[in-house]
Amino acid sequence: MVTGCRVGAGPAVSCETADFSFVVRHELQSALDALHRDFFNLVVLDLREPVHGRLGRSGDFEEGIALLDAMDGEPDIERRYGFHRILALVSGRDPAELDRRIAMLAARGVGRVMRDLSECRLHEGCRFLPSKPESARTILDEMIRLTLHRQVGKLALCASGGGITGLYFELGAMKCLEDCCSPGALNGCDLYFGISSGASPSRCWPTATR
Repeated sequence: MVTGCRVGAGPAVSCETADFSFVVRHELQSALDALHRDFFNLVVLDLREPVHGRLGRSGDFEEGIALLDAMDGEPDIERRYGFHRILALVSGRDPAELDRRIAMLAARGVGRVMRDLSECRLHEGCRFLPSKPESARTILDEMIRLTLHRQVGKLALCASGGGITGLYFELGAMKCLEDCCSPGALNGCDLYFGISSGASPSRCWPTATR
């Protein structure tokens, strides 16, 4: 059991500062369909090699790379998923091969790569270092950091123009953002800009949802 967290059905994990509900997919097309159909704050790719005490398949890394390439090859930019919100977990007995895999993930722009240290290599009498709950806690902490902490800098909401059509479009787009984001998230922008008809919703939005 992970300290400070509890596991629920779904599967789901509730910690002190964040709750996660997971949608598990093992096949490439099924994962793509889920990403196109629903909104996800984070994608976790488990690309670790199977070791004693953990289930896995030897071809997981190759399948993960194929999924990333398929996501990157999506022709419709509106359906693409931001690679900065992908966390990849890797492991392996061969340090040189593991470094190569990490470099491949970095070259594709994956937001964060974590090396699983739960397999001991320096002492034959050691089975797991650190323990599995400690490893899980480290992964959950990184997930919380990626989903709740934004990069240093200011966040701006910009609305374009387009007459009466543009006005309704911007209102619809902001309503979709409000539905997808956490409650009050649009009120957290540092700056609001609008051109022509887009100036109206961008000016009133910070107070409209409070």
